[in-house]
Amino acid sequence: MKLIGSIKQVQIQRFSLKFGQKPHVTYNPSPIQVVEQLQLTSDGVVGIIDGPTAIIDIHNIQHPTTHHNGGNNGISFNFTAHYQEIRQAYGEHVYDGCAGENILIETDQHYRLADLGAGLIIERAQDQQQVELYNLSCAVPCLEFSHFVLHRKEEPGNEQIKHALQFLHHGQRGFYALVTEGPTKNFIQAGDRVYSAD
Repeated sequence: MKLIGSIKQVQIQRFSLKFGQKPHVTYNPSPIQVVEQLQLTSDGVVGIIDGPTAIIDIHNIQHPTTHHNGGNNGISFNFTAHYQEIRQAYGEHVYDGCAGENILIETDQHYRLADLGAGLIIERAQDQQQVELYNLSCAVPCLEFSHFVLHRKEEPGNEQIKHALQFLHHGQRGFYALVTEGPTKNFIQAGDRVYSAD
């Protein structure tokens, strides 16, 4: 295993980050909520706050208006270094976590999918129990998030949008994963260490 970094925060999306009707849909990160713990399941994630209070993420199959795509978008993660690179290119309004990933990992290094090997291993700080993530894939950036990143008062041009979408692809905007479920529930939180499996 190779150490990547530690979890900075875990969070859920209470409902969609896209508001309005086409063609006037906008991206708004306000439904994102940082939580104390995150439970990882094959259905997606559940946020835990104030002890027993659980909030189902919108990409969880069990959410009443789920955005689960039938694939592996139930769990997502990204790296603080990726946000720093986006800020350098587009501005300080792109704050850590605003893309809505569930797990934000603190690191100074940029990671592409090939760098992450067979998956990630999260080692819980409280008991060293390991949680394994596999079947990693890149989260494809959406048009609305690219508009949010561009942060233009006027409608951005096609070339600006194309460049932003290309910049945000290949893991810059984050990754998806599945979790290996074991005999115990997979709870993770800020401070847990993250390793690449290879």
